[in-house]
Amino acid sequence: GRYIERSAETADTLNVDFRELYSAALADDAGDQQTYLEWVGLLRGAAAYEAYSKVYMANVQPRFIIEFLLLNPEFPYSVHFGINMVQASLDALGALTDTHKSSRVFRLAGRLRAMLDFGQVDEIMDSGLGSYLLAIQNQSAQIHEAIYQTYINYPIDDKLAA
Repeated sequence: GRYIERSAETADTLNVDFRELYSAALADDAGDQQTYLEWVGLLRGAAAYEAYSKVYMANVQPRFIIEFLLLNPEFPYSVHFGINMVQASLDALGALTDTHKSSRVFRLAGRLRAMLDFGQVDEIMDSGLGSYLLAIQNQSAQIHEAIYQTYINYPIDDKLAA
């Protein structure tokens, strides 16, 4: 639950804050000190500033921020990392509960993971970051619901009869 919620929250934060900051940066020609501090604030709010700085130095650029918070499979607060952890947890649960990999929850998680595995920041920005982030949020909600239906709210009578 933690990783799917964290991924959805990061996507939501990016969808709201990034759009506002990006619009302001374009209007200010991105050279303004206040704009820089707001970008740093976005990274700090996502507990990402120090890790981001180790990867990109102090080069705070919108493209790099999206790449780091969305597509980085190694940063624990990135969307990609969270979905990888969801997939790993589902694999472990599947082995314990004999849930088939063809079930809805596995398909949904696999689809979102593939979207992130093969996502390219330039393509995402060109085709519309907002719609990409909204797709992540919607798919995360579907995965959450499928996990609930599969592992928490399943009909006990069916399991007892088996």
